[in-house]
Parts: sequence; structure tokens; C-alpha cells
Amino acid sequence: MKKFLIKATEKTPGILIDYKKKSIKIKGKIKPDNTNEFWKPILIETEKFLNYNLKNETTVSLLLTYYNTTNSKILFDFFTKIKSAIDNGNKIKVRWFYYEENEEIFEEGKYFSEITEIPFEFCAIEEEKEEEEEKIVVNKINKKNLIIRKTKETPAITLNPDKEIFEFSGDSWCLDAVSFYRDIINWFAYYFKSKALETTTVEFKFGYINTSSAKQVAVIIDMLKEEMKRHNIVIKWFYEEGDSDMREEGKRYADLLQIDFEFIETIINE
Repeated sequence: MKKFLIKATEKTPGILIDYKKKSIKIKGKIKPDNTNEFWKPILIETEKFLNYNLKNETTVSLLLTYYNTTNSKILFDFFTKIKSAIDNGNKIKVRWFYYEENEEIFEEGKYFSEITEIPFEFCAIEEEKEEEEEKIVVNKINKKNLIIRKTKETPAITLNPDKEIFEFSGDSWCLDAVSFYRDIINWFAYYFKSKALETTTVEFKFGYINTSSAKQVAVIIDMLKEEMKRHNIVIKWFYEEGDSDMREEGKRYADLLQIDFEFIETIINE
């Protein structure tokens, strides 16, 4: 009995369609460089699987950490196929897993359940523990520099006036965003009260920001806006080619705080 398997990457989820166990499992982040190319074989295999298991009870399990608007539409297509199979007599149980602190993903599951009229089983689970070396680590923090290493949940932070680097880079969906960003906010406060550079260029290179992180980023940008009265500050907002969600996130900050951003689209290497 065959299996259809796609291994997870930093941008795409692990997919397992198991004909023997009569199950579909999707786990991880959904942010492929080419959405249609990634999903096409999965949707085709899903349809084959559902047709094969017309008389068998099957289980569809999802544990997602993030997906953008484009992939939300594809997920809707996926659940539409599930709904069609249920209407044709398939016995399908849909289980929506989410980390208990991630209310955003829980709400997304409720949305899909309501719009497709599929009764989901919601399963809250504890956050997976990371290895010691993957925990949030501050490599260097003092009055002069602040360096924080990137983890699965938090971005890399490099605030180094000597090298003229002020950079946020990576995904930010930390559960305790207030604690994570506190040192960063305090560092900026000290920096501007001491000897700030003639021009401070702050670069935001986020791949994703959850709601709690977005609030703290807003605090930082609002602080930069206030310091613009006394210092020359440039804000650059980077986003990957085709990532309209992250570009709009930057525009929301710029519009809300009435501050000029320099928007820079980065090209994804093939």
C-alpha cells in the first residue's frame, strides 16, 4: 500500500498521505516560494486518496504554525475537496491541532470549520520543547551592542553601532513577545540617550509576525518615530518577492504611525 510523502522544510509543511492507515497529515509552516507548484501534486493525490477510501473511515490531521493569505485560499480548496467527499458518503474525521498558546491558529481552524461546514475536532497541545542550543540565547548584551540568535520562534536581532547594523531578521511568533522584546526596547532607549550615530538605519526583515509580536514591533517603531525629532533615522522594510502579506504589514505600520518606510523587495534565489 503506497504512501505519498513530502518532508518538511523551513518554508513548507510535512505532508503524509497514508493509504494503509487511511490518513492525511499536514504539519508545519506553509510559506512556499511557489504556492501553486507546491500544492498541485498534493491536491491531486488528496483527490486520489479520497476516491480510493470511499467506504473507509479516514482521518485528516493538521498542525500548522503559519500560512499566508495565498495559502489560506489553497487550504480552502483542500477542505472543499474534503467536504465534497463527506457529502458523497465518505466518513472523514478532521482534527485541527494547535499549540495551546497560539490562539491565532485556533481561530483560523474555527473559520475553516464554519465556512466549509465541516465539524472539526480541535486539539490543543503543549508547545514542543526545543533542544538547549535552540532556546532563545542572548550571545552578547551590553550598553553598546545587543546580539540575539535566531530560533524557530524568534528573529535574529543585531544592534551594533560600531558596524552600523540595526537589524531584525526572521520569523517572530514568540508566545511571550513582551519578555523577548523588552531588552530590545531598553537597548534602543539607552542608545538614543547616549551617543547615537549621525544616521541610524533600522532594517526589518521579518518572514512572519504574530499578533503579540506585532504589538511590540509597533512599540519599537513608535519609539523610532519619537526619536526622529532629535536624530536622523531611516527605516527599511524588507519583504520577499511575492509576499504581499509582509509588504502590507509594513504599510500598516507606516500608515498607523504616520512614518515613512523604505520598502525593499528581495528576490528569492532559485
